[in-house]
Amino acid sequence: MGLEAGAAPGCESKILVIGATGYIGKHLIRASVAAGHPTTVLIKAETLASTDPSKQSLFKEFESIGVKIVKRFLPSEFGIERGRVKVLPIFQFVMDNKVEI
Repeated sequence: MGLEAGAAPGCESKILVIGATGYIGKHLIRASVAAGHPTTVLIKAETLASTDPSKQSLFKEFESIGVKIVKRFLPSEFGIERGRVKVLPIFQFVMDNKVEI
């Protein structure tokens, strides 16, 4: 059970990669596509709008190999159940500021 190019029909997993433009992310994407998995990347709008030629080249590569690019912003506190979080006192100020934003 390994990463084999062209997975058998029906054996594909839908893959979402967050951090796709980082060193490891781009390799994960290439491996996922090579294994035949439908692959989506989640990218911040400002990253997608970057004028950095290497990032633009990477986005073009992703599109050319069939990767779906989703542009979204997820706040760092997304999914936190406010009433269940116990923050260490030293970090409370930081957490309060993040929640306000």
